[in-house]
Amino acid sequence: MLKTKLCSRKVLLVLDDVDHKYQLEALAGDLYWFKTGSRIIITTRDEQVLIAHKVKWIREVNLLSDEEAIGLFSRDAFGKDIPVQEYEMQSLEVVRYAVGLPLTVKVSGSFLCGKDKPEWVDVLARLKTIPLKVLEKLESIKLR
Repeated sequence: MLKTKLCSRKVLLVLDDVDHKYQLEALAGDLYWFKTGSRIIITTRDEQVLIAHKVKWIREVNLLSDEEAIGLFSRDAFGKDIPVQEYEMQSLEVVRYAVGLPLTVKVSGSFLCGKDKPEWVDVLARLKTIPLKVLEKLESIKLR
């Protein structure tokens, strides 16, 4: 259905967290499925999935440094480039837990924005119970 409906259209297709070749075959079978000029972005932790699908351009995305992560987090949580002083330690804890994954940092900052100190403490406690593998699923390292 995708092939017949989209073959005459220029598209931007984003496929996130692809971990099996059959997912790519079903959603982006071949380049001729889409009009010339279309762009397909695929994120995955498994570069072999991209190689098996004969992806032409593979780029590795770098993780954020601690300074970059705290800046991104602070913009979403506080609306400025540095954390509010009374939340500085908690902010660093969230950023360290996110291990440089930009989406995780951004989502965490947005989620904590406007929350009071007891809510921050509760969120941090819950974050510690989430396996890092779940957080890694939030953001992939390979891009097409």
